[in-house]
Amino acid sequence: MLKKNLLLFEKRYPDVAAKLLNCPEKGIPLCQTRQGEANLQYNLDDKIVYIHSNYSAERETKKWISSLDLSNTNVLIIYGIGLGYAFKELQFWLDE
Repeated sequence: MLKKNLLLFEKRYPDVAAKLLNCPEKGIPLCQTRQGEANLQYNLDDKIVYIHSNYSAERETKKWISSLDLSNTNVLIIYGIGLGYAFKELQFWLDE
């Protein structure tokens, strides 16, 4: 899925996509949450840091989305791609 998204991203931002495609995968290892969901981790000052909640990325995202009032919102900007959990949870809003 990452490669597919990067290819789409490459159409709009070829220079940035080239850097991402050439990024060594060992830099941001793929791991799993305790619920078995995909997650990413990296080391910061000899401590493992997770991109999403290490317990449940889906639960974390649902909680965040439920805190938003999207009733009068036409545009929502989320910085960072992550692993797509926010996009999945916001699909209902995007379809409207």
